[in-house]
Amino acid sequence: MNAAYSAPYAGAASSQKDDIFVKIERLAELRQKGILTDQEFNAKKQDLPSQI
Repeated sequence: MNAAYSAPYAGAASSQKDDIFVKIERLAELRQKGILTDQEFNAKKQDLPSQI
């Protein structure tokens, strides 16, 4: 594959992974505030990798 074509894909994958970490942090904040239960937090957290 040409480097010109592979670079955007690599950046997109990295961006999606960063976005997942941001979402996990946000979910953790909601759990700490008592808005989400531990069970809800874990279920949502497990769904995130499927979005990559």
